[in-house]
Parts: sequence; C-alpha cells; structure tokens
Amino acid sequence: MVEMYILADSIVVNSDNETITINNQEIQLRPQCHKLLVALAQCGKYDRFATFRMIGDNLWYADGGWGPDKKQSLKDCVAELRKYVPYVKSVRGKGYKLDCKVQHIPSFILGHIGTGKTRSFYEFEFDSFKLKEREIRGQLSLVTYQITNLMEHINSHIDKCADETPYQKVLKSNLLKAKASLEFAKTELSNRETELVKAMQDSLELYKKVKRCEVDFEDTKKERTSLKETYTCLADWCYDAKFEIRRLKNTINETVEQKDDFQAILSALINEK
Repeated sequence: MVEMYILADSIVVNSDNETITINNQEIQLRPQCHKLLVALAQCGKYDRFATFRMIGDNLWYADGGWGPDKKQSLKDCVAELRKYVPYVKSVRGKGYKLDCKVQHIPSFILGHIGTGKTRSFYEFEFDSFKLKEREIRGQLSLVTYQITNLMEHINSHIDKCADETPYQKVLKSNLLKAKASLEFAKTELSNRETELVKAMQDSLELYKKVKRCEVDFEDTKKERTSLKETYTCLADWCYDAKFEIRRLKNTINETVEQKDDFQAILSALINEK
C-alpha cells in the first residue's frame, strides 16, 4: 500500500520509491535511509518516536533484525539522512524521532495519481481537510443518534412516573434534569454542525484562491492553522459529548435500578419512627 507523508510542509516522502521531494526537487536516497525515514514518519504521524529495535528490525529484517552490531550502521544512516531532513532527532538511549509536523496522506487519496509526479501541497492539504470533515460529520451523526435514543429512553421512564410516590418524585426530578442536559446538548450539537459547514466552506474558498493563484499557498498558513484548530476542537467535542451521554445513560439506569433499595431504606426510616 502506497503511503505518503509531508514533513514540515516542505518535504514529501513516498513509501513506494526511494526518493523524497524537497521544494519540488526530487532527491534519491539509499534504500536504508529511505526505510529509516518512512519508519520515522509512520511513528511521527502519531507524535511518537521509533525505538532502536523497531528501526533495526525494519532496516535489517533479512539480516536478523536489530543488534549491537547494527549501531554504527544506524548512526551512519542517520547522519546521511540529516543532510536532507534536519528534523531527525535522537531520543537519548531509546531511538529517533522526527521533530516536526508530520502529515499523513492516506493511500485512497493518492489513488488517482498516475503520472508519478508529486501533487501540489495545497491539494494534499485540502484533501486532508475533506477527510477530517467526513470523519467529524460521521461522529456528529453518532452523537445525534445517541441523544435521540437517550431522549426516548428518558421520556419512556417519565411516562411511567404517574404515581406520586417518594421514589418516583426523586426519579422524575432526576429524569427531568437529564432531559434538560440533553436539550442543551442538542443546541450545542446544532452549533457544532454549523461550525463544520463554515469550516468546510472556508477551506473550499481558500483552495479556490490558491488554485486561481490569487494568493500564494505559503501565505495561507495562518488560515490553514486556524482551520486545523477548528477541526481538532470539533473532534474533541464529539469525543467529550459521546462520553458524557454514555455517563448520563449509566446514571439514569442506575437510578431506575435503585427502586428496591430506595423503598427498603424508606421503609426502614418509617419503621424507626
């Protein structure tokens, strides 16, 4: 599977060949150096470092993998790679990492590239925006489903609270509070959906301006950073919302299941009097 990585918005690494592209200039790497860079990029997209063993097993798989006899070869490889990629940093006593932003371009986005030439950076950037938008839209749909499902669950229990027993009064009060929380979540969800639509419109407008050469790609860094922050905040909100909805559902279920305990405690208090 062909994978591509963009390092620090300036270096393109393709997992399928042994060249890298720096400022539209292709540079041939030795096979070992290329393998090392791909391994670092694969870890870098998760903001992690590659251990010596991970690197060694990748570079010298056919030769028994990592071992003390490979240390000098790895140092030579790193020194050579740093001539072109200055972001290779040592993690003392553990391995190496890329000390820069690593953008991963999935294989399905690369599927239509047939010329072997690297696409423009802005095309990759905006393809990644579309991917983020699709992922977040799916998460928002899941939150919508969870809210609707839990709201129906709450309403069904409220309908059962017809008798004004002490337990049902407490239960109904808690259910109404939960319902109010969900109503607020629905409002917030609508706001997040509006933000997502605006972010996608803004990214599309930016893409058109760059493509028409109305603005230079490098001059859009502030806008692109702002869009990335928006997408990150939206993704974080979806994660937090799903967690809070699950927590609220568990709390409701626990409250409903406490009916016998509540009545036993109430009976004991009455008997004491």
